[in-house]
Amino acid sequence: MAMTTMKDHERLDLLKEIGGTKVYEERREESLKVMKETEGRRKRIEEVVSPGPQLYLLDPVGHACIQADLTVQDNAAHA
Repeated sequence: MAMTTMKDHERLDLLKEIGGTKVYEERREESLKVMKETEGRRKRIEEVVSPGPQLYLLDPVGHACIQADLTVQDNAAHA
């Protein structure tokens, strides 16, 4: 197909492909997606690892058991 008979968007796509920018744009989109997923995972890890009220929301029974264990160990250490 001759470039003169192509529509504008078809010409632009062809020029991007020839210039290598199409590959760049595809890889950039993939990279941004991976970065977004990684950020979501990082935030989730911070929520799970950080102490405080969030831990009560995640697992109040487990947190109470951890507090009880720490108290028993602390009392044993001072005895």
